[in-house]
Amino acid sequence: DKSIHGDGPVEVVLSGSDQIFRDLSQEQVADLPRYRGELLLPTHGTGCLTSQAQLKRWNRSNELLADAAERAAVMADLWGGLTYPTDRIRQAWTRFLWHQMHDDLTGTSIPEAYRFTDNDELLSLNQFAGILTQSIGALAAAMDTRCEGEPIAVFNPLSIERQDVVKVDLPEASDGLLSVRVIGPNGQAVPAQITVDLEGNRTLVFLARVPPLGLQIFDLQFGDPLDQADSNDLEVTSSSLANHRYRVQLDDHGDIRSILDRESGRELLASPIQLQLIRDRSARWPAWEILYEDLLDEDPEIVGGPVEIKTIEQGPVRAAIGITRSSRRSTFRQIVRLATGEAGDRVEILHVVDWRTRGHLLKANFSLNQGNPQATYDLGLGVISRGNRQRTKYEVPAQQWAAVADPADDGGVSILNDCKYGWDKPDDNSLRLSLLRSPRVIRKFRHQGTQDHGEHRFILGVCGHRDNWQIADSCWQAARLNQPLMAFRTAAHDGRLPRELSFLDVGSDRVALQTLKRSESGNRWIARLRELSGKKAAQVSVRFAHPVQAATQVNGMEEELGPAIRSEDQILTEFAPFGLRSYALEMSRTDASAGSGSRTQAVSLSFDRAATRSRGQVDR
Repeated sequence: DKSIHGDGPVEVVLSGSDQIFRDLSQEQVADLPRYRGELLLPTHGTGCLTSQAQLKRWNRSNELLADAAERAAVMADLWGGLTYPTDRIRQAWTRFLWHQMHDDLTGTSIPEAYRFTDNDELLSLNQFAGILTQSIGALAAAMDTRCEGEPIAVFNPLSIERQDVVKVDLPEASDGLLSVRVIGPNGQAVPAQITVDLEGNRTLVFLARVPPLGLQIFDLQFGDPLDQADSNDLEVTSSSLANHRYRVQLDDHGDIRSILDRESGRELLASPIQLQLIRDRSARWPAWEILYEDLLDEDPEIVGGPVEIKTIEQGPVRAAIGITRSSRRSTFRQIVRLATGEAGDRVEILHVVDWRTRGHLLKANFSLNQGNPQATYDLGLGVISRGNRQRTKYEVPAQQWAAVADPADDGGVSILNDCKYGWDKPDDNSLRLSLLRSPRVIRKFRHQGTQDHGEHRFILGVCGHRDNWQIADSCWQAARLNQPLMAFRTAAHDGRLPRELSFLDVGSDRVALQTLKRSESGNRWIARLRELSGKKAAQVSVRFAHPVQAATQVNGMEEELGPAIRSEDQILTEFAPFGLRSYALEMSRTDASAGSGSRTQAVSLSFDRAATRSRGQVDR
């Protein structure tokens, strides 16, 4: 108090946080040591990349669903006559973003805190899903959806044309059907098959090609003979899968022992992909820390034991093998699957784990044929290269993928995921991804000894890279894994919009649409784009299917930087390596869309359904 209000020994200055640096003289700055690299804590925080795995899954899902909902809402406003729900979107974003703080998303809060966090995450997921569904409904209401069967609207939230698998839940009335027929917008049948998911629900999967940021109408016809439009390139046995791109083989323990990239002739694996149970003995700060000494175990326990292996999907769209094992009270179910067409350019491994193990960290170990002391890690808005683990940097963060390149040429292997963040690289040929953890605890943090106990679902992917490997390949494969094509049931009717819509064409697969939303103030639309491959991109033309009256380049705060180079329907731009460009666009609703949107009405909800529960708690 004396220093603040009187002549104390310390002078207190109220100023910006950077004032201390601006007060330094040039001579003082010259004497400061220089550091180039990451500011990662060497130990404390390493466990936070994995703790509370379900929360991290919900957080990733909210980020992706929010992005898709915003994009669909822009299209619905301009084409479907449905006013962009600014307040609802902001409310849903805020509700889950305020949990991206210490100790919340880090997984180190007390159990009582996560009652609020889990509730907020699920409320935001429901709200984003509602906005997305309503937006697609408004667009579909204006489209020509006439068909012989039931129209299915398929939405692609990514800014590239893609061919991927679409999943549709079948109604109970279809239980007796063995096949269906799906007709694309061009009138041609596409590969389709009926399958049964892990809960025993009957689902339809079919192969769809959808334009960038696009919506297409497909005709689902029940009871017709199955029409395989394309030759079936899928092969499946009790221990192997194959398509045009890969041949996957399992060993007797249920582990993937070989992935042959048939296009390049490369074997991607040096030894089987294994789930490792590593002793997790960070008793002092259990949820916060994974100890370096624990990761040095050269012979960790492998999830093994009696194994059940069976073919669970076999059709013209996808083939899959199911593997079930139990170890240390936990049950591990994996589905290894390959699809046809371009959807088959990655191997997917769906995991359903009932985790009950104590004192251990679960990791997926990928032992690769390509040896390299460096790996490339996805940071969301760029990448970083890191070496093999060392005492000061061993458990490291990454977003949707990490890759190891063959130093002899431009090929490589990427490991993809849909909700995991902690990685380590033991040696030149290995990458490991942390999946779940319940560390050993002392009395002070005993509640963390059962963290992550319960059922978890996540997908890992493996893809090989062709010659002239680019980082952009990994980005798009990971984006397709994380943002699958979305199917919506709709009604058959004529409409002023065609059966196929596409909002924009970026013109380069090295540039992605990062964001499409309404501006935070005013009545403009914000389109933010980024360069993916780490190389300069010149003369990039971004074409819009909706007329652009005006365009201004803005920064991340949406402050104007200057006019954009544009014509009526396109913007011409360029990017520095991993560069970002943001534009504020003025676009008006089409005359036909004005006032033609769906009517909405608030519905009172009782919020009486439990979405999560403790072990032994009875649902009410």
